[in-house]
Amino acid sequence: MPSPQSLVASYRRFPTETDSHRASIQFDGERLTWHNAAGQVWSLRLEDTTLYIDESCPHYAEGLRSMEIQMEGDEVVGIEFMGLVYAPQMDIQSIVVSMPNIQERIEGRYERHPMENANHMIKIDYDDGVLRWENNDGVSWVLSVSEGDENVLNVGEDCPFYAEGGTKAVV
Repeated sequence: MPSPQSLVASYRRFPTETDSHRASIQFDGERLTWHNAAGQVWSLRLEDTTLYIDESCPHYAEGLRSMEIQMEGDEVVGIEFMGLVYAPQMDIQSIVVSMPNIQERIEGRYERHPMENANHMIKIDYDDGVLRWENNDGVSWVLSVSEGDENVLNVGEDCPFYAEGGTKAVV
């Protein structure tokens, strides 16, 4: 079950069509609030994996009363709102570089800036000894650490951009 602190993040809906599709959840120690880039703010009440909204949400009058939190284990992977998922965002610059293992250091969700399409939001996972890149459309490929430079990842030939020269990723 998520804690209020585990929900604090920036979120983005795909496709991102308006400023209201970019949002954040904030927690001041007492209450959770939803803030979107359109300037709208409303309070949230957490119960299990549901966020209940209050009357200050512009969609409350349309009958919307809650958002569902999507979890993978203990990790919040999305907030379902009005039938679409808002995914938590992390900039590549926020990688913790002090961890001793490259796989642990880069595992996570990232987005490219400027965000031009859903393929610019990705997830890097390390599972059963395999490092894998997966974009928001579910297309994935293998990565390997470059010999001599742990900040360079070799892109597997299974990448659809490999033939076009997409053979390296720098972290």
